[in-house]
Amino acid sequence: MLPNLLEHIFFFASLSVLVVVVQAVKYDFVVENEDVFTPCEDFPDKFIDKFFDISGLSFEREDDLIKVTGDVKLIHEFDKAIPIQLDAQIYKRSRGEWVDTIYNIRRPDFCPTLYSENELWFIFTKVVPEQDRKCPPPPGLTISFDSLFGLSYDIYDRSAEGEYKLKVMIGQGKDIMCFEIESSVYKSD
Repeated sequence: MLPNLLEHIFFFASLSVLVVVVQAVKYDFVVENEDVFTPCEDFPDKFIDKFFDISGLSFEREDDLIKVTGDVKLIHEFDKAIPIQLDAQIYKRSRGEWVDTIYNIRRPDFCPTLYSENELWFIFTKVVPEQDRKCPPPPGLTISFDSLFGLSYDIYDRSAEGEYKLKVMIGQGKDIMCFEIESSVYKSD
């Protein structure tokens, strides 16, 4: 009888630990640069303005949301014969240096996923009308924003607080653009 009781106690203790481990924690993201985008440290001359005119875009914080208004216009012409590549990597600051995390996305051929509902960027590309959803997108394509985006998320990581940097590179061969977005992550109250 005692071994059976111990098995039950061990089972419930293990289950309790598992429930605590997989419980989500709410975190707030605070973007560090008021312009949101910054040039990549290793490609300062390949900033987002090489491909897009973002001069009409504005960002405004409203409580735990960020309001994005204005237009983004494609000014770059992609070569239709060469696949567009996307690389996105999230880094975390540790002891004063940016270190890799497990969070990254690579699309060697970005076109099939550009307007996919299953991709993270669909919240931005869904505003493009169906008839304009071409890839590669033509120069002059304009995406207009008047949207609110959340800055609080439930994350299944109890140690996610810290400073983060998202680095995004898009292009064809050596013809690339690169930008970074830095943010601090805090546990919500």
